[in-house]
Amino acid sequence: MNKLPIIAFAPHPWHESQWMNRQQLLSRLGKRGWPIVYSHGALDIWKRHNETWKQSPLFGKTEFSDNICVHFPGKLLPRWETNLVYDQLAISYHINQLKKSLRINRTSTRNISFIFHPSFWPYIKALNSDFVIFHIYDSFQKSGGWDSLKNEMYEKTLARADLITASSESMVVDLPTNLHTKIKILHNGVDTDLFNANINCPCPSDLLNIPHPRIVNTGTINRKIDLPLILKIAKKRPQWHWVLIGPVYQNEFNSNMLLSNAFLTCQQLENVHFLGEKSRFLIPSYISHADVTTMNYRIKEDEWYFDGYPLKVNEYLAMGKPTISSPINAIKTHFADIVDIANGEAEWIAAIDNALTNGGVGTPEQRKALAIQNSWDNRVNVLEKWMFEFIQNLS
Repeated sequence: MNKLPIIAFAPHPWHESQWMNRQQLLSRLGKRGWPIVYSHGALDIWKRHNETWKQSPLFGKTEFSDNICVHFPGKLLPRWETNLVYDQLAISYHINQLKKSLRINRTSTRNISFIFHPSFWPYIKALNSDFVIFHIYDSFQKSGGWDSLKNEMYEKTLARADLITASSESMVVDLPTNLHTKIKILHNGVDTDLFNANINCPCPSDLLNIPHPRIVNTGTINRKIDLPLILKIAKKRPQWHWVLIGPVYQNEFNSNMLLSNAFLTCQQLENVHFLGEKSRFLIPSYISHADVTTMNYRIKEDEWYFDGYPLKVNEYLAMGKPTISSPINAIKTHFADIVDIANGEAEWIAAIDNALTNGGVGTPEQRKALAIQNSWDNRVNVLEKWMFEFIQNLS
């Protein structure tokens, strides 16, 4: 069946140390022969003094990477949102650059728009593609900086989309009933080639001298991480070593004295280790040499992460590690029989004790088997099936 060109938009540059669902999905579709160009949008004239602007070329450029075309915007015709006529011209110019990279005729509408955030609604409106896919990877309305303009673009994107996919059921539970027929759940997956317990992963040098037992958490350290709880447990069980791997967004702690104090105190403890951001290719080595893996979230239902389906859960399971999580919706719904769910200090201590003494909930074989079912390749099998069904209806 004909694989239409895909023009994809997401908020971040393609080349990041950690791959998110956009890279995992699009790179695999590209490998299967779908022509794809990826954009994080045109430059913004109001951000012309930042480093991204300074490092950008005059003209946009495209490179082929990870089975897709990755577009880098140029300084020529940046967006200027307060000047509507100019802004439309800038959007049209950017779209034409993207089409050119895929050799799409400027007047042709035979393409698919794949959008990962509603802020790209102006591009989708201008593209007028045959088929629009909107992937909801967060509870956007619970994110910081949400306002009436973003909400308007969100509603227009939902209305225009032909297929709405979501990383978890909780992200779409409150959407209007008239949208339900085009909503599909596409959970996050795992790169089973990379996260493979059978591969011999040498212990990283900065982990080597940290004593066992090692309690590992991977991912961004921001306001979602329950640092006050980690602090309490670390003080009560000084023989347990917490290893937190990921960038620290300390600015998110500044408005919360409890989080800020917990972070500063954790830094002073000998059994809490902040190892910083690591390449996605190195993360399996850290998990391989962990004794327990964790998803230690603050339980706040009004925060975006409460509705999330953590990328790390299948990565932990693929490595066969006993895993403990706070009671967020996706874990309670899909992993209760294989992930220990703990809420509060006493339950967390009991769960860690159980993991260290008895191997935790489930067996390594059960964990790895579930992760294989949840591979990104299997996720793309399902997504591609939905896409083919729509293209067939277009014919």
